[in-house]
Amino acid sequence: MSKSSTITEKGWWILKLFIIREGLAQRDYEYNPFRTETPEYLLPTEHFYSYPRHINFMLDHKVSVPTASSWCEKFHKMGLLKKESRRTEFGRAFQKTQHYYINPDLDAFNQILSIAIEHSSPQELMKLFGKYYFQSRITESLVREILFEKNVKMLTVINMLDWEPHEAEEVFRIWDSETVQTFQELQQEYVAHFYEENKESWDFPTSYRWNRLTCMQIKIPVFPADMDTAEQMERIRENFGSEAIILYDNQCPYLDYASFLRDYQRLHEYNYLILPILALIKVSPNACLYFLSQNWQGFTFSVEILYGGQKGPSCDLLVNLFFLAINDMTQNPRTPLNSIVSRIHFRDIPRELDSKGNLTTENALAAVYLKKYHILYYDIGFSTKGVESSGVTPLPYQQNAQQSESPAFWIKTWLKRQYAMWYQEIEIKDFLRLIELLQSDDPIGTRLRERFPNRMKNILSVYDKQKIPGEQFKKCLLNELNNVLECKDLYNEKAFSHITLSEITQELLEYILDEKEWVDDPWGRKDTEVIQVNRRLLDEAFPDIFSEMESRRLF
Repeated sequence: MSKSSTITEKGWWILKLFIIREGLAQRDYEYNPFRTETPEYLLPTEHFYSYPRHINFMLDHKVSVPTASSWCEKFHKMGLLKKESRRTEFGRAFQKTQHYYINPDLDAFNQILSIAIEHSSPQELMKLFGKYYFQSRITESLVREILFEKNVKMLTVINMLDWEPHEAEEVFRIWDSETVQTFQELQQEYVAHFYEENKESWDFPTSYRWNRLTCMQIKIPVFPADMDTAEQMERIRENFGSEAIILYDNQCPYLDYASFLRDYQRLHEYNYLILPILALIKVSPNACLYFLSQNWQGFTFSVEILYGGQKGPSCDLLVNLFFLAINDMTQNPRTPLNSIVSRIHFRDIPRELDSKGNLTTENALAAVYLKKYHILYYDIGFSTKGVESSGVTPLPYQQNAQQSESPAFWIKTWLKRQYAMWYQEIEIKDFLRLIELLQSDDPIGTRLRERFPNRMKNILSVYDKQKIPGEQFKKCLLNELNNVLECKDLYNEKAFSHITLSEITQELLEYILDEKEWVDDPWGRKDTEVIQVNRRLLDEAFPDIFSEMESRRLF
């Protein structure tokens, strides 16, 4: 019998009180806009502190003081609560007494989540899981930390143009030290394939076309969010030397140049690995518990650095998380309050606008609508062919540390935009003028270009602005432009000083620039405002390039 099974109804009431109030205390401590203006003795505390008499009062005397004292001690012995001597805040205000608060470590969090799952109805569980105590801990940083502990890696191909332009030229000299061709000539040779005049305009995701520019194939570990770049690169070098995956004899010197890493982590590692995991554990208590339990084996993804809605790799972890999440949704078809996911569609996939303004439907099993106007699609399948009844069970969430022995399961994920909120191709009046802006020293054009990934920077550096871009390049350029709309730091007073902004745009801009307006937004609602403001800024700054935001895009 598990420890959580021995918890009585009143014990659960007490623990649930700590869960709910801890979340409120943490939110107030982190986001209270007046915390710097409040007398010290009234400052919000980092935790919810309580003691038996206070618990008796908070629970309307449904739990006696001795019972509250007994359960607090039991939870303390289980490692769920910690003790601290503090002054009481009611009754004997100047007398110190033993206070209890939730243990902030991850083991305690796992135990508390397990207890919540066991003692809650599906409806109550989803409501409780949406509380700030749980949701504030389930972050990208947490996912990275656990994947790092499990030694999860991605096998990826790095292209020469994935370095910053100045580093890419250095890499080129290593890549082919005997060539008489210059780096700019090599760039121009490849960029020419993006012009409309070519019979077949190149698509960024068509990897085989870029083979000549491949510098290295490498396994890159998932690193914690707080690890600095120098340490990450050192670990990559160590891992590189231990892996027998070398394609080229001279590729190790490329690791002296680190600028490829940011784009890889931001665009590919996050989209193909971190986000598909994070979205599921944000909405599913059982998926979250399975992930945090680490009762699964480390693995290596095999993904090239690609652009534009490509399907990611399969892995047992994602299969298990997906089915656990679907099981939770089936019991209670609601999405808990969280900062990432707004809603989920299972099989009943809505039609959405694509970049050309056409309504299309993705062939997927589930569509997870994200709050930043993206849709994360999951598709999954399996076959029992070749699996004997005495062999591997073709069912997900195997509760052991072994990888599935059968290739019966596959899962694919891909990310697309809700184009009702983003630039569509028909809303770019003049692509040549846009390219000219991005190549210029215009302060706004420079801010846009600086936020592009290295590959696009390298292409723009030699793109002939007299050449009409092909359809595939338009699509890729549009994708990068829309990525920039998510940047909170796009606006700069000096850069936009020569632009006369509309009254509505000025009001919205003041709203998102006011720090106090952001502090009480732990659910990420105001992040969506940034997209609207940045869109308005560009529309009003360059009416010759962009069509104005239509009424259907207004919030």
